Amino acid sequence: MKNKFSYKKVLYFFAHPDDETLSAGGTIHKMRRFNIDVKIVIASKGLSSRSIPRKSESENHIKDLKEACSILGIKKNNVLIGDFKDNAFDSEPLLNLAKFFKKILKDYNPDAVFTHHKYCTNIDHKYCFEAALLATRQLDGLLIDLFSCETLSSTSFNRPNQFDPNFFSILLKEDIEAKKRAIGKFRYENRKFPHMRSKKFIDISAQYRGAQIGTNYAEAFSINNLFN
Repeated sequence: MKNKFSYKKVLYFFAHPDDETLSAGGTIHKMRRFNIDVKIVIASKGLSSRSIPRKSESENHIKDLKEACSILGIKKNNVLIGDFKDNAFDSEPLLNLAKFFKKILKDYNPDAVFTHHKYCTNIDHKYCFEAALLATRQLDGLLIDLFSCETLSSTSFNRPNQFDPNFFSILLKEDIEAKKRAIGKFRYENRKFPHMRSKKFIDISAQYRGAQIGTNYAEAFSINNLFN
């Protein structure tokens, strides 16, 4: 798929606010440039594992998420947020998360799903992958392309790094600039370089993935299921 996607509807499924931007912000923006219908599903409101956030902080975090998604081209009503406990998805059966996602999947009926990678270090990320794999399995007659994302500041901490991309989304500078503006909206998540949640590292990562395929900018993914 050279510099464009043939999909009409794509569903992005992530654990926490900011994962969508760090994992695939450039590709989300690219898809919206091609008028692909995109919906974002975030399973948890986030923050609670770090401390007991004030109500205002939780509200700010959701506001930041919706503003970031708006920069990427996503309307507020296409951002869905669940109530799963931050960094404790393993405290309840995986089936609960799978059912939550499966309902959205059936209602939306996408051509493709993008989610976390199986070997991401964050337990919530791992559960999102497993839930997406269950929800999109072909036993239910579904033929949905399933991709795993590289979540900056999380996926690469696994040693040895088991994220081995075999699909690259070619991006324009405007896609990366939108990704950087979006991550800048997260007042509790944005960091300064050399942290991987910094705008500078977003540039470095996009250029590195681009150089792997001989282009200026790219995001990398791992194909789990791909149907022709």
